[in-house]
Amino acid sequence: METLSNAAEKCIKANNIIDIFEEYFEGEKSEHHVEKLNTKTLSLFKDEKDIKRGVSKIAWHPEGCSKLAVSYAI
Repeated sequence: METLSNAAEKCIKANNIIDIFEEYFEGEKSEHHVEKLNTKTLSLFKDEKDIKRGVSKIAWHPEGCSKLAVSYAI
């Protein structure tokens, strides 16, 4: 229990270093311009199973992206 509590305490202290909700740069202006991005749906794939499964990884073949592999988890 002591080993686990020491590890948990270390993680808690690391997370408390920066307050993620604080406005650190209030009033600062960005030096870069955000470019508009466009997307286009090329294909839509649906799972034929009755069980809802979420996709956990998608990988494309490096040559031409004509082959696709998908892993899923329940």
